[in-house]
Amino acid sequence: MIVVIPEAPYPFSVGKDIGFSWTAMANVKEDLGKDSMLLDSENIRNIIEYMKDKYNITKVYLLGFSQGAGLSYIAGIKNYDIIDGIAPFGGWFDEEYITRAHLKFAKENLDIFIAHGINDNVIPLESAEGAFNNLTEKGYNVHLEKFEGAHQVPANAQKAALEWLKDQNK
Repeated sequence: MIVVIPEAPYPFSVGKDIGFSWTAMANVKEDLGKDSMLLDSENIRNIIEYMKDKYNITKVYLLGFSQGAGLSYIAGIKNYDIIDGIAPFGGWFDEEYITRAHLKFAKENLDIFIAHGINDNVIPLESAEGAFNNLTEKGYNVHLEKFEGAHQVPANAQKAALEWLKDQNK
C-alpha cells in the first residue's frame, strides 16, 4: 500500500499560526470555494496519475476529513475512471460541484464509506445521512458508519474504514 497525503494548498491565519484550507477565500465578500475545490479535484487527479506512472498501482481510494471529505466526494465522483472508492469522514456532499454525467457513471466504479460523528456540531450528522440516502438512491454502493463523538476521526471509525478497505480488495 502507498499512502499519499497532500496538504491543503490555501493558507489562512489561525491566531499566531498558519492553517491550510482546501477552499480559497480572497476576502470575506469573495468566496472562491467552488472554483478552488474544482481546481483541487484536478490536482488530486494529477497526483494520482503521477503516482500511477511511477508505481504499479492497481486501486485508488481517497480518504478525507471535514473539507477533505467534501473534496473526496468531488474528486472521487469527478475522477471515477481512476478512483475506486472514497471514505469521507465528517464531511458534506454537494451536487453543485458534480455533473449529472459524473454522478451517473461513477456509481459503476466507485464504492463509498461515509463516517460521521453523531454529535458533530461542525457538520451535522444529517449531512452524512443525506449523502448516504442520495447516493444510495442513485445506485451507489454506500456504507454509513455512525460513531459516538463529534467532528473527529476516532480510532474505532478508522478501524471500520480499514476493514471496509480490506473488504474492497478481496
